[in-house]
Amino acid sequence: QALDPQSVGALLRSIEETLADASPRVLVLVGSKDTFCRGMAVAQLADSSDARGATTAGAIDDYVRCLMALRFAGRPTLAVVEGQALGGGVGLLCACDVVLAGEQASFGLPEVLFGLAPAMVLPLLMERVGRRTARVWALTGTVRNAEQARAAGLVDEVVASAELSTVTQR
Repeated sequence: QALDPQSVGALLRSIEETLADASPRVLVLVGSKDTFCRGMAVAQLADSSDARGATTAGAIDDYVRCLMALRFAGRPTLAVVEGQALGGGVGLLCACDVVLAGEQASFGLPEVLFGLAPAMVLPLLMERVGRRTARVWALTGTVRNAEQARAAGLVDEVVASAELSTVTQR
């Protein structure tokens, strides 16, 4: 799913609550089988606010807070990607310490197709894949498969879908 003002706020609260609880040793970020995260909802970004009054600026601020909380968490963070990770979804997984991907996972930065730059994602992406690769990914909007993402350094391990749960537990 894409992140709208409500869902990004809920994600931030979930991350903060998990990190405030001392009992979980690892924070695991998991999407659905088909979609890890499609990033920010572009249609909602065009509106200044939605019916509930959640502003685009507030959603963007919450998204950046999610990235910072994951990146600087006081415990290991793990992203488990089975489906699409696009735009801001790539940012979320880049903020994690370890990224596992199922064989069917795909990764892309479609912002360029809308005339935008993945500005919030780019610093974290450069940490993972290097400056040159990050630039190419940001300028092309090309979707990469799990093995291409692993070869670039975005993904740490590609796992058969049937094994993903077992490897995540390990």
